[in-house]
This record gives sequence, structure tokens and C-alpha cells, in this order.
Amino acid sequence: MPNHAFIVGCARSGTSILGELVASHPSVDYVFEAHPTWELGGEGVNGSHRLLAAHATESVRCVVHQRLAEHGTGRPWLVEKNPRNALRVPYVKALFPGAKLIHIVRDGRDVACSMMPGIGGEVWDHLKPPNWQRWRDEFKGVERCARAWKEVLEIALEDFETVDHLQVRYEDLVADPRAQAVRILRYLDLDIDPAVETFVTKIGDTTRDSYHAARQVHWARGDHATRVGRWRDNLSPDEQAYIARLLHPMLERLGYETASFAPIRGPWTAAAERASGDVLLTGLARSGTTLAVSLLNRLTDVIALHEPMDFDRYPMTRESALDDIADYLRRTRTELLQTGATVTRVVQSKDQSNPYSDERRDGRLRAEISPVQRHQFNKPLRDDFLLVVKHPLAFTALLDQLTRRYPVFALVRNPLSVLASWNSVDAPVASGRAPQAEKRDGDLQRALENESDVLSRQLTLLHWQFARYERLLPPHAVIRYETVVATEGRALDVVTREARRLDEPLRTKNTNALYDRTQIEGWATALGRRQGAWLAFYSQRQIDEVRDRILAVPSIGEQSRAGNQLGADSPA
Repeated sequence: MPNHAFIVGCARSGTSILGELVASHPSVDYVFEAHPTWELGGEGVNGSHRLLAAHATESVRCVVHQRLAEHGTGRPWLVEKNPRNALRVPYVKALFPGAKLIHIVRDGRDVACSMMPGIGGEVWDHLKPPNWQRWRDEFKGVERCARAWKEVLEIALEDFETVDHLQVRYEDLVADPRAQAVRILRYLDLDIDPAVETFVTKIGDTTRDSYHAARQVHWARGDHATRVGRWRDNLSPDEQAYIARLLHPMLERLGYETASFAPIRGPWTAAAERASGDVLLTGLARSGTTLAVSLLNRLTDVIALHEPMDFDRYPMTRESALDDIADYLRRTRTELLQTGATVTRVVQSKDQSNPYSDERRDGRLRAEISPVQRHQFNKPLRDDFLLVVKHPLAFTALLDQLTRRYPVFALVRNPLSVLASWNSVDAPVASGRAPQAEKRDGDLQRALENESDVLSRQLTLLHWQFARYERLLPPHAVIRYETVVATEGRALDVVTREARRLDEPLRTKNTNALYDRTQIEGWATALGRRQGAWLAFYSQRQIDEVRDRILAVPSIGEQSRAGNQLGADSPA
């Protein structure tokens, strides 16, 4: 029985040329994309090519082994290459526990350009990640291709965290194919062979009169001189700027140089670097925006205000928003410099980080404890102090306009914890509505009105918020609540460098005992089924981990009963 190795990677990342390189060795029987064999495991998640270990039943295992064996001629190695298997690592390992996996990665900018003929238009002819239908319906062209690449890599890298494998960079293969051939063959316990020495001379960066892997010529386009860095020829300046914001974190994670392709900082630079000016703060309702305000107010020369704007005086319609905010900021800055006080919501809890009560009396929703009132800030201020104004839903609805003039930052949080929190507080989100956002976004209002139940509205609202942050903010401007807690507040240094001095002991509320344990499983399942924009920030695995942690923590009622029992049994 031969040894097995499988070459995987996102489509248009070099799996074919790498497969042919390995196939040139006389000890290798080579299989090209045995799709019908692998798909015996059934349909993937959301009609995608994503298959999990659970799909690898004993009957599937037997047939897959049998069919792949039919390709063998008795050589020591049977090697198959298949881009779709980048989405099936758990499935592949369950079927072939002893197999060796080779994962080829390529600069996502170049992959997006190369995928254009396959999925950039009316058809989808490449591998399908779980969100492929969303990318097809909501995006087009190179943006659709970039989002597909990003999702494939997120899934593959997470799967490979616990799987032994060899990662190969396409750029290294093109630059020095012989060195990479030696490295890859060594991983397979093979020595380089004269046939391989001959084949590697075909591999190069230039495209003119160059070799193309078999069955891949139909994807070739004569619109670039080199394979590496082709995005410089293929993308317009506007496309380059947008793709930068989308792919920057993944490119950095893979070690690609992004200095010339960094996200446009625009209005974000001044406040973060000078620790002065005006900053707007938004985020998911119940994502830690009030905590961020509380932390920022502990800094010298920073005033952070919690939903202070009077919408009767400042209606902030789509037509008036920029002028209304400019007028409010000017008046409030003057007022603070003259009197040290202004109107804001004042949280009445001890740590001033949660605007809702920590109690649910008789099973009722938690009451708001943050009245709007004039508040005296007892701190000296320079003329150019940093003024931060927070309005979660209204600012999210106006995000496309606000980012033209102001640095805007958004807080996000694990969507399961957000759902659990929404359903614990006496606020419109508990019924899946957001009046301040709906008033400024008619499409959102209509979408919510078309949903017949509370959970569907809540999922729609969650998706809308996450999607706007993903699309309209640079990656560094989206701050995870979990990171704020883990860094004791220092993650807010993207807002002002002064936050690097924070060292506040913080405890996550993601597993709050006030959350309804009877609903957690259902909410987690609904999030997995919906596959919303939250997956751009939190994987399904992270959602499931929070589910398990919430269910492992006793509810308030359980804690109370345990306390009563302890009191009865304890000595006086």
C-alpha cells in the first residue's frame, strides 16, 4: 500500500505547478483533483466544499481508499492535489490519518486577480468556502475574489494549527524552484531526482512564453508580465486601496510585505498619534463601548462621552450628520474648556462600565441605570484635549459619511455573548429593533420589518453591524472587546497612545451568569446556520467555545441556591 500525500491550497495559489513538480519524481503516482471521490462525503456546509471529520464515515473511508488506490501503479507514493481540500483538512485527516499534507499559500492580492475569470463574473468555477453564496450575491469582481481567498485561508490556517504539515510559499517556489523541490521531497523522505531537476527549469516568474501547468492554460491572461506582484498591473488605485483594508491582517499573518499596500489611515492618524482632536466611537450594542468610555476617561487630557447628543437638537439625518456633529463637537469642546462639565449619560454602577443593572429581579430584563445629566469632569484640560463621543447604533448607521471627516473606531464582541446580553436587558435590541439606526437606514428598517420573529431580527441586526465595520473601517479601527479585557485596556491605544498606560484589572462578561442558559444552545446554532458577517471577526469555533464556557458557569439562580445550601451547612 503506498504512502499518501495531499497538496492543498486556495485555487490559483500554485497547487497545479507544485503537483506537477512532485509528480515528476519517479517514486510518485500523481492524481489531479479527484473531485467525485472526495465528495462521497456528501454536501458541504451551506452547499460549500467544506467537509469535516464527521463526514468521514467508515463506509466513505472504504470507498475513498479504494478509488484513490485505482490511480496507483505500485510506486511508493500516491500524491493528489486538490484546492477544495484546503477546506477539508479535518475530513482528509480522518480518512487518511497517516497522510502528509502540503499547503501552498500565495499573496492574496495576486490570487484575487488570478481568480477573476473563475468567480469574478457570472459563474463560480473555483472552490466554494462556506460563505460563497454571500460573496456571490453581495459582491462582484476582485472584491468577491479577495473575500473568498481570505475565508479559505482563515479556515485552512485554523485547521492546520493542530495538524502536522508543510507550508510552501508560491513566491519561494517561483524564485528558487530547486531549493523548494529539495525541501518538499525531503518532507516525503525522497531525494531529488534528475527528472525533478529537469522539471524545475520550467518554473519561473515571467509569463511571456513560459510554462503553464497542465489543464490550467484556460485561466491564463496576458494582462501581467510577472506572476509575483501581478496585482500592481491588474488593480486600479481604488481597488488596491480597498483590497488593502480587506486583506491586510491576513497578508501580515502570512508574512507578506504590505508597507506599500497598507490600509489608508486617512482621518485616523491624527488622533492616535497626537493624542488630541475629535474621535467618534461606535460598536455593537452591548459590546463594551461603555467600558471603553470609562477607561478612556481615566487618562490625562481625554474626555469620553457616553451617548451625549440630543437628537432633537442634532437630528443627524443623512443630510445633516456631518454638520450636526461638527457643531456639537465645537460647542462641547468650548463648554468643557470653560466649565469642565457637559451633558452625558452617567453610569450609576460602581465601575461605571455597564449602563444596565447587574440584577434580574423576578426574571425581568435588566434596567438601564445611566441617566442623561450634566457631569463635572474633575481634570485639567489642554486646549487640544482628545474628545471622544460614543453613539453605537446612530454612528454605525452613518459610518460611510462619518469616516470621510473623523477617525471612527468600533467595538465588537463575540456574537453569542452579544445575543445573550441583548436578551437580558430592557432595550429595543431585546426585541430585535434599533430605532436610532433604523431612523437613518431605511434598508435596515425594511429588513427588520420583514422578519417575523425576534431572533431573526436580532441576527439581521447583528449581521448589518458587523458588515458595516468590515466594509467601512480599516482593520486597526475595529477593536475586540476580548482584547480590551485581555490587555487591561491597552488595546485602546489605537484611539490614543495614552492608553498604553492603562493597567486596569478587567474581567470578561462573555459568560455572565445573568444570561439565559436555556437559550444559549439555540442561539449558537442559529449563528452557525446564518453564517453572517460576524464570521469576518469571530470563527464558529470561537462562538462554540463561548457557548461551552457559558454553559459551564452556573446561572445566578444556581449560584444563589448553592450559596443558600453552603450557608445552611457552614458553621456560624
